[in-house]
Amino acid sequence: MNLPEAYQELGIDPASSAEEARRAYLRQLKIKKPEADPNGFMRLREAYDRVRESIELRATLHKLGAFDVPSAAPPEPAVAPATQAVVKPDDEPEDAQLPDGWKVIELPAADSPVVIPRDETIRTLMSKNKFQAAAKELGAQIEEATEHGGVPVLPAGDIINLLCELHIREAPNAAAKLYGTVQDWFVASKEETRFLRGELAAKWVILAELNALPPTFSRSARSAIALALQGDNLQDANLNLAELQALKPDVARRTADHLRAKAPTLAREFAELLDPPPAGPKPVPRGAGWAGAGIFLLLLKLFLVAGKTSCSSSQPSRPVYTPYQTPARP
Repeated sequence: MNLPEAYQELGIDPASSAEEARRAYLRQLKIKKPEADPNGFMRLREAYDRVRESIELRATLHKLGAFDVPSAAPPEPAVAPATQAVVKPDDEPEDAQLPDGWKVIELPAADSPVVIPRDETIRTLMSKNKFQAAAKELGAQIEEATEHGGVPVLPAGDIINLLCELHIREAPNAAAKLYGTVQDWFVASKEETRFLRGELAAKWVILAELNALPPTFSRSARSAIALALQGDNLQDANLNLAELQALKPDVARRTADHLRAKAPTLAREFAELLDPPPAGPKPVPRGAGWAGAGIFLLLLKLFLVAGKTSCSSSQPSRPVYTPYQTPARP
């Protein structure tokens, strides 16, 4: 996909800024979701990456004064997408100051070191499914931001997505470490309310509960919940958790106990599904016991009265004898 096609795919013009490109991408992402339209999502992601690389390259070259690049309508880069970066000249000192958020890496096929944005390094690792390496790199950058001031190189949505991937791929320790690093930055910068808003704040609470669960928590349940959280609908985990309850009821019961102990929000959502209450007699409404006893006593009294009356009426009548009187003689 070339650059004009990428701009067309996002529905923006070449003069758009990086923020406008990001908003266009998020707007299109609501339509081209990976689970519903994987091909459309891949094309959209390719277009966004292509446009973002071009905008960042243009801004960097302009900042470094390599040549005067206008702020709008970027020309097609002359280098291949895989090598879109700033090559450090041979006569530049090794300790030359780099722009914030950039670092020097060695490429095997390159003759000189290449300067690549740090967020691109993290995104590249994520695109290659190297999520633990991406988490380690992002954690190091956030630690620097906490110590020296600054912001994470990835937006909150991408950080949450990375944390979900770590839980999905059964790396809870790496997820907990990265979560703690970000939380430390929130405390130091006091930027949590600005960085996490609306749905992102709700997801952050769920991730806190996932991190609080013990290592013995069911791996399949953890993956199912994280995958549903990544897809913006926790109900999507119901099918997998119901299957766990049907096939391994003991594991499901322990999983529900862990949720009740460490994850109250998730417990409200899934505990009863994993550990349904036993079927039994319906509870007697309050006060029904006394009412039933009163009715029983009334019926017993009526029964006794009816029995007494019946016994009285069934006894034979005694004959009435009158004294014999001798007729008087004339």
